Amino acid sequence: MEHNIRYDQRYDTLAVVRRLESYTAAGEALSLTHSAVAQQIHSIEQELGVKLFNRIGKKLVPTRECDLVSEYVSQIHMLCRRMDDDLSANRLCPKHLVVGATPSVEGSVLSRVLSCYQAETGDVQITVLSESASQLYKMLRGHAVDLAVVEGEFPSDEFNSILLDTDHLVVAVASDSKYAQDGIITLEQLKREKLILRPHNSGTRCLFEANVSKMGISVDSFQIMMEIESVAAIKKLVAGGYGVSVLSNKACEKDVERGKFVTVPLRDVNMVRNIQLFYRKDFKDETLLRELRRLYESTAADE
Repeated sequence: MEHNIRYDQRYDTLAVVRRLESYTAAGEALSLTHSAVAQQIHSIEQELGVKLFNRIGKKLVPTRECDLVSEYVSQIHMLCRRMDDDLSANRLCPKHLVVGATPSVEGSVLSRVLSCYQAETGDVQITVLSESASQLYKMLRGHAVDLAVVEGEFPSDEFNSILLDTDHLVVAVASDSKYAQDGIITLEQLKREKLILRPHNSGTRCLFEANVSKMGISVDSFQIMMEIESVAAIKKLVAGGYGVSVLSNKACEKDVERGKFVTVPLRDVNMVRNIQLFYRKDFKDETLLRELRRLYESTAADE
């Protein structure tokens, strides 16, 4: 089957038009005339046989087809960046492995696992990227990462996966709080506290919301004081008594041991999560996968 798609700078123009919602604004950003920008977009539409924008008032609103094309453009950009990184890495080391991880996972056992693997093999350069689960899904599809270690699930069975560990969520509270003394917190008590949570797209947040929703409780009934991506920043705020948070038990263990704060269970809510290693179905290095799983199990057992 012959494909007539020619990928060129027109698709970069498409991304700018989609972001600015205007041929004129895109033209100014790209130092092109309004008509030149419009011509490039119409050329793509003819080539693909789809309509990319609908005009509503003064705005250009992207169609579903435009969103789909833009997703592929994003993946192409990821591939180009990955090619550049691999070429740079190849000058120093023949093998380059890019691993993506959700923040709470990246900050726990995984970094030590990858360090051990690198020390044992000696011929691989490893890059670790910390992103949300939804972003890692896109990056794995776009070959921007080779492996993704995620708390929870991906939205489809497009990839193979290996279960690395099972963890659970806890409520992190200040050491001198009432809940630290009681050793537990109820949902009604949690509703009255200033809550510091991870963003909506994080695995921790999704698991928490899913569990309280099952009990007929909306997350809007909680006093969410702040949403922060950094797990380390959240833990500092909890330790300082600025609020409480729902976090991974494993991500908190070291801080609890050092007496920085305390973790307690949320009564009648079982917030168990799986930590999984996702990889594309065409990934060939089965030895690497076995070694990472072995190292993860041995390192987690020593924690």
